Amino acid sequence: MIILNQFELHTLIAHLKIREEVNWDWFILLVAKTGMRFSEALAVTLGDFDFSRQTASPAA
Repeated sequence: MIILNQFELHTLIAHLKIREEVNWDWFILLVAKTGMRFSEALAVTLGDFDFSRQTASPAA
């Protein structure tokens, strides 16, 4: 398990290449910002997001 301190996390986020196309940097940002477990984040799909409310929840 890798544990980052706050400075290391901010440095990592600052170096992510967040663009319009989806890449692994989006995945890292999702895990960093939400605290999701790796396996939980892998299960997230586009349908889990409500962009108008800026929320994410598992599809029913």
